[in-house]
Amino acid sequence: MSNNNNNTEKKALHPLSRKAKKLTNDTLRQVHKEKHKSIKNKESNHLKEKLDWFQSKLEDGKKIYTPREIAEMIEEYIERNQLDVELGQSKTRSNKVDYLKTFKESEIIAFKTSGYLAPDLTKSIVVQWLKNWDGDKKYLQQAQMKKFKSIDTLEKEELQKAAKELDNKPQKQQDTTTTTNTDTKMTNCCFQKYQNHTRKKMSTDLIWNVIKNNNAFRIQRAGVVFSSEPGNLRNKNSLKYSGLARKNVVGVELNNGKFVVSSKLVKKAGFPAASKKVQSFPTHSYKKTARYVRSLTTTYAPELRAAALGRLQRLKLANINAKYQKARNAKKTTEAQQK
Repeated sequence: MSNNNNNTEKKALHPLSRKAKKLTNDTLRQVHKEKHKSIKNKESNHLKEKLDWFQSKLEDGKKIYTPREIAEMIEEYIERNQLDVELGQSKTRSNKVDYLKTFKESEIIAFKTSGYLAPDLTKSIVVQWLKNWDGDKKYLQQAQMKKFKSIDTLEKEELQKAAKELDNKPQKQQDTTTTTNTDTKMTNCCFQKYQNHTRKKMSTDLIWNVIKNNNAFRIQRAGVVFSSEPGNLRNKNSLKYSGLARKNVVGVELNNGKFVVSSKLVKKAGFPAASKKVQSFPTHSYKKTARYVRSLTTTYAPELRAAALGRLQRLKLANINAKYQKARNAKKTTEAQQK
């Protein structure tokens, strides 16, 4: 008998067991559901009360209400519990009176600042729906609500709008010469801004697709395509080394016995003549030129660093070979003259 009693008795749950945790979670979930349900019921009851009050204030022949009329109705609706507050204060002070006072203050603050939520009676469909509504909570979701502000705030906003419009109006200028000068300056400024804007809006890919097969610098020999525009470090007809399509362009040339390093200013890309920045170095200062090219390409165009340094080295060797060739030719001419 004792064994049977022990088997029938329920075992005590450990507080840290999985079953105990599941039971606590279920109870907490149930409490949360009930709390959420009570909040929803309060909100629906408050909305039903509000719609009932506005339904009682609707006139028979009227289809649309102005925002001022709705604001007056809201002011009257906020004062709906004033009689209960006065009666409660005359008898004894209670928690209900305090609650009604605080609720009224919160409604007034919302009405004067962000707006008070009320049925959107500015639409004829909403007015007709509210007239036909039978007070059932099922159809509360169909009610179209909107925030309306008080008459004082509406008047303030209208005055602020009028003041802004007056401030934005340009002053009349009596002198015609000054007006023409200012107009020309404005047109030039707008044209420059338009040029910069259009140049910035055009992408490098779009420019490259337009000019890659149609430009004066394109050279084709034995099936290989080259390009001779300034700023092309490898003389290849490609987007990476293009001196026309790219915004960041580095050029390394040898001109009149000097290394000439040029770059394009991105801010003035719409004006080719003013966008070029040039720095020249003598041929005997190769290390200084290489240092400048390295510092320029590190932040400006890192992908062109190796190509720029390689072109500079090839130009140095070409310059040395040209000097030796010139000296050799001069020696040959002198020997020929002596003979």
